[in-house]
Amino acid sequence: MKVLRKLVTALLLVSMVAGLLTGCTGGGNNSSKPAESSKAAESSKAAESSTATDANKGTEEFTDETKKSDVAGVYPIEGDLTFTYWVPMSSAALNYINSYAENIAYQKRAEMTGVTIDFWHPPVGSESENFNLMITGGEYSDIIEQVNYFKDGEDAAIKKGIFLKMNDLVAQFAPAYSEIIRMNEDVRKESVTDEGNFRGFGMISSDSTANGGTDHTPCIENPWTGVQWNTEYLEACNIAEAPDSIPEWEAAFAAFQEMDPECTPLLIWGNNSGNQGYASTDGAVITAFGIAPGWYQENGEVKYGFYDERYKDYLTLIKSWFDKGYIHKDFSSMDGTTAKTIWLAGKAGCFWQDGTGDALVLKNNGFKTWTGARTPSLEEGGEAPKWGYKNYWIRGYFTLVTTKCAHPEEATRWLDWGYTQDGYETMNFGRTDGPVSAEGAPIQTPTYTGFNEEGEALYAPLYSDNNYAMWDAYNSVIRMHNGCYLKSDRRSNPRRFSGINKDLEAMRIIWEAQAEEYTQLLPNITLTADEGSESASIMADIEAFVKEWSVGFINGTKDLEKDFPKYMETIKGMNIARAIEIRQNALARYNAR
Repeated sequence: MKVLRKLVTALLLVSMVAGLLTGCTGGGNNSSKPAESSKAAESSKAAESSTATDANKGTEEFTDETKKSDVAGVYPIEGDLTFTYWVPMSSAALNYINSYAENIAYQKRAEMTGVTIDFWHPPVGSESENFNLMITGGEYSDIIEQVNYFKDGEDAAIKKGIFLKMNDLVAQFAPAYSEIIRMNEDVRKESVTDEGNFRGFGMISSDSTANGGTDHTPCIENPWTGVQWNTEYLEACNIAEAPDSIPEWEAAFAAFQEMDPECTPLLIWGNNSGNQGYASTDGAVITAFGIAPGWYQENGEVKYGFYDERYKDYLTLIKSWFDKGYIHKDFSSMDGTTAKTIWLAGKAGCFWQDGTGDALVLKNNGFKTWTGARTPSLEEGGEAPKWGYKNYWIRGYFTLVTTKCAHPEEATRWLDWGYTQDGYETMNFGRTDGPVSAEGAPIQTPTYTGFNEEGEALYAPLYSDNNYAMWDAYNSVIRMHNGCYLKSDRRSNPRRFSGINKDLEAMRIIWEAQAEEYTQLLPNITLTADEGSESASIMADIEAFVKEWSVGFINGTKDLEKDFPKYMETIKGMNIARAIEIRQNALARYNAR
């Protein structure tokens, strides 16, 4: 059975508008009455109490060193085994290879582990549909990567007999992964479900060069998205440093507009998709008002940024910028392609950049590129925002063995190989030997020859000579960019350390420094199947309403002073308190892990 390939994540304009929008009253969040808060707190304590035992017992089970098998960590695996493996495939890799069986790293993995993988790749764009067909048909693969496609969650899937409960398997046959979990409490908490089940082998980052690069201490991958300012505009307007407060932002927008009336001082758009609207500058502005574009926590209390009196102040600011022409008149209908055209033409003053690749394209074309900056405070010298983009310790790609697998012990050993030293080097950097086969792709071998004094990979010239386009094309052919293994992001990615890329890495360092202050972020909480269904039903209507009314407040079709109380009352009547309570309970369960 060849499984079909995809997943398109459409983001609501609400998220984008949310990011752009923030209020400044500082008068507190009116999203729940005292009685509602008390009820949520009582429910939260009950959830925490019922979860602590299960979660703690679970992690004790799959990190128990005394259960380690004699064959754990020994390769190759005997038996000449073949496993079927369902995993979405990179669309970039599909330009050159038809399956990860042709990927250089996976070829080396097969040689070293002695295991053959029969890849089942869903068609790009149809991942969810293909996954559901596979599950409902009962003909699922031995191993499934990205188990999040099962919307009811891992616990429900284990109860339904789809995935194995892998606690003992991991303790016995995955010493490399277990050791990484034991190194870090946050990684441990992200590795277990609320009911104490092992969540799956996930993508954990480690960029340590200690002990010759064999120290696998986990780290958080620094942000790859954040505020960027047009360097040429800043210099032309004699602005020495990137603005970092709302008054300085507004002064810069006025200067840009006077210098170039055809420019878009603040490039945001409404018809966007991506990580919580981060494809636009929305989150960078709303957070100045002490709230977030969506869910966040404040001193342990879960809140919804669009249901807060401070949101009115945010809308007031954004409307004034819209009226002054700082924001494109068609922002609400603009899509990412149109926005990118404006940005790549150098006609935007400030932009929330999703990654650094396009900035490199601009620089290769002679454009002076962009200056990375912190998200702004409300006043000059004021308190920095407490919410923004920050990666989790485990960045998804959770992978589990299914009940269809005839050799679960060996499958667990094969998965654990991705967290050994050999697995780390192979999956991140490719191979130092040959030959290789990838028909249609001009592969150079070895793909890398070792590391420099900073621990950065010495790639073959084809991939490393400041050739962003070439690297991007073969990134998922010579190695793996993302997936179920111990990931090196900085050491393996020449975008971050070679030649003209160094100033792009400087942006990430700026964004990373501010991310340390993001205390309002919710951790990687999970909802139960029933909670997820109930919340989705509530929030679908609320998000559509927020999107419609927020755009109306900004473009003036709705009266902000007159209609905002009705806006708040309507969201209250749509049962936002229950959606908040659900997440409050989930946060309590996470904290109890």
